[in-house]
Amino acid sequence: YLGDLDKAITLTEEALAITRQLGDRFTEAQLLSTLGTYKHDAKDWSGAMVDFELAHTLANQLGNDKILAMTSSNMGHALFLAGAYEAAERHLNEALNLFERTEERIFACQTMVTVTQLHLQRQEWAAAVDVIDSCAQEAQDLGADYLHPWILRAQAEIAVSTGDLASAVTKGQEALELSRESDDDEDMGLSLYVWGRVMAAMGNNLQAGAAFKESVERLQAVDLFEATRGQAAW
Repeated sequence: YLGDLDKAITLTEEALAITRQLGDRFTEAQLLSTLGTYKHDAKDWSGAMVDFELAHTLANQLGNDKILAMTSSNMGHALFLAGAYEAAERHLNEALNLFERTEERIFACQTMVTVTQLHLQRQEWAAAVDVIDSCAQEAQDLGADYLHPWILRAQAEIAVSTGDLASAVTKGQEALELSRESDDDEDMGLSLYVWGRVMAAMGNNLQAGAAFKESVERLQAVDLFEATRGQAAW
């Protein structure tokens, strides 16, 4: 869809209507999961959850593990952002189990990033380290370079939370460098937020404030949830 989410949502909804008329339930489940992903990317959290739940129910009825795993992962991420941590954990664990069964390693790795964030929210440092280290190894083995900024940010946040400031600085800087190369406002905004946390932990309030400020500026148009988090820190 080349970044045009509105068009992608419209076209997927049209395809979904035709599929329902034809009675093709397998394709319907696929399209519902895809539609939920587009709405999720467009920050329509409630709309995404409706589609994910429908896709999850249908995939479960059809016994399709691949669609069920993808939908469970997406639902887990959406529930995590909504602060529904118990429900998020349930869906994320279901997704990981299904991805292992279907050998979808790259999607399992993506899900691990959210699981790590969940552990961080609960201050479960050891569990967070275990999951993100496994994810880092998988990403390296699979050549999934696009996951590296996410992994580095998680590692930096773990290091801040556990008082390993030298590691926090190293990981935070590496995340910033990769995000600058990507030239993506959301990715850069997320790395700046983490860098702000690192600088605050180091006692460098001026650099922390500047990082949080730029993070909010970059994120407020693309990720309101993360922008709000940065605003609170700033």
